Amino acid sequence: MKILIVEDEINAREGLGNLLGKINKNYIVCGKASDGEQGFLWAKEYKPDLIFTDIEMPKINGLDMLQKIKDCGQNPYIIILSGYSDFKYAQKGIKLGVNEYLLKPITYTALKNTMEDIEKKLNLSKEKDALLEEGILKEEILGQVLLNKGQNLEHFYKIIESKVKQNENIYVVNLHLRDKYENKVELIIKEIYEAMKNYNIVNFYYSILKEYSYLPILVITKTPYLEFIKMLKHKILFSLRQKGFLNTTISIINLDELSEIKSSFKKLQGLSRWPISFGNNEVIYEELISKLKINHCNYPREIEKEVVRGIKNNDQKKLADINKRFISYLKENIYDPCEIIDVSSKYIFQF
Repeated sequence: MKILIVEDEINAREGLGNLLGKINKNYIVCGKASDGEQGFLWAKEYKPDLIFTDIEMPKINGLDMLQKIKDCGQNPYIIILSGYSDFKYAQKGIKLGVNEYLLKPITYTALKNTMEDIEKKLNLSKEKDALLEEGILKEEILGQVLLNKGQNLEHFYKIIESKVKQNENIYVVNLHLRDKYENKVELIIKEIYEAMKNYNIVNFYYSILKEYSYLPILVITKTPYLEFIKMLKHKILFSLRQKGFLNTTISIINLDELSEIKSSFKKLQGLSRWPISFGNNEVIYEELISKLKINHCNYPREIEKEVVRGIKNNDQKKLADINKRFISYLKENIYDPCEIIDVSSKYIFQF
């Protein structure tokens, strides 16, 4: 973090610089100005992330200096150093976007707490900026392309296309959230970012499709397909299980070329049904399904007859046992999930 200190009292100026160095070695004091005029010139030259400034100083006071810096298009984080509590200063400071006030003399603890809070806010701001591409919220791009809707489809497609380099793989991953995790989506997204960071994957897009309970991700990487699947299983899926997301499932499609993304949503929907057949602890992909021996799921007439008898006799225990048998029947073999859904629906609505 680049920091500019603007303070006319030499002891306060040097003392603040020393304190910042003790708190964190990554705090780089790029300049120490003794008046507002010098502070303005150094702000233009160094473009600091953070400015500490006094108010009453020679040549140009701190608030006028900040106004000139703002007029130049810079928007650094601002901390006012002052012994003044007069409301007129605070009022003008608010208009200039002052973020914090520290009363002199500054203590190590107060400065440390303030800097930790600032770092959190600056990191959050950088993350939000990273989500913007050409003024478009990055989170919207993939969802609209997958659903083939919106007025900027071609533009969105070109944005993604510009990120694809030669010899890179293109994967569409889908997290089917299943349970209502609306209040915890940020936690899931954090897990995604951590996994991508560990694999040095920079180019990826995600969207939240609430109507489907989907969180699709487009990943552009040199990581080989099977290695990437292992990462999905052992990093993301395992981590989500550890955090209580027991019903979330993951599927993946390997695109030969980016144009296939326009028809990939239906494939994602199809793959997202397969955990019904063999559980939700595997990453689902087309090659895995092609190796399976898929059986035909016949409607269990004999079980149906027993249910009818149980209903006539009002035998609740027998009915509970029969329902367990029905579920066991669906788990005996691997069936096409669409057949399982059809058979289950017929069984439920038959009575």
